[in-house]
Amino acid sequence: MWLHLGTALAALIAFREKIYDLSKDFVKSPTNPSQEFKFLLIGTAVSATIAFSIIVGVYETVDSEYLDRPSTIFSAIVGFFMTITGLVQLTAVRNIIRPRSNIRNIDGLLIGIAQGVAILPGISRSGLTLCSLLVRGFDKKDALTLSFLLGIPASIGGSIYGLTSSEISLSVYNLIAVCVSFITGLITIRLMLNFAAKINFGVFVFTVGILLTSSSLFSYFNTS
Repeated sequence: MWLHLGTALAALIAFREKIYDLSKDFVKSPTNPSQEFKFLLIGTAVSATIAFSIIVGVYETVDSEYLDRPSTIFSAIVGFFMTITGLVQLTAVRNIIRPRSNIRNIDGLLIGIAQGVAILPGISRSGLTLCSLLVRGFDKKDALTLSFLLGIPASIGGSIYGLTSSEISLSVYNLIAVCVSFITGLITIRLMLNFAAKINFGVFVFTVGILLTSSSLFSYFNTS
């Protein structure tokens, strides 16, 4: 929880100008926000609904020991599809890249679903949302930016929920965890954005998919 909070704060700093522009556009025309603002709003609402439903409807009503195997199977399925997506990214020759200005409501819905189910154990939120955005045809840097922006309210909301639903107290160790994740997150974001054009995200998605699938299958058969 504390690590997610630090990462969210890092994203707030890294994308402060973009967040300011989006907020300014919304204040100027709240009844007709920009399409990118709609994407973030829809994505956040959808992911929050799915994540909250999983937490309240599943985790808080079913014993965790009965959830291990189903969630492991689901993680393996997600990993498999990420592996396929990575292979497609590696082999496809894409001539048309969708600009961020061409983002649509359906993108917010689909990426919101991806972020919502990423609450399940073993699934990378950034990996799954980034993979989904790349599949939707967005440029690598735009996909990174949108993934990070969408993760800000999710991380902050998750941290607030964790604080209010448990007896976690603020301590020096927790503050250190926030600071370390903040610094690490800030460095990671800047590096990934600066080298986005040089990074082959097909390799990234493929690797994450292989690791997720293999670790899930290992966990499944190891506990059977």
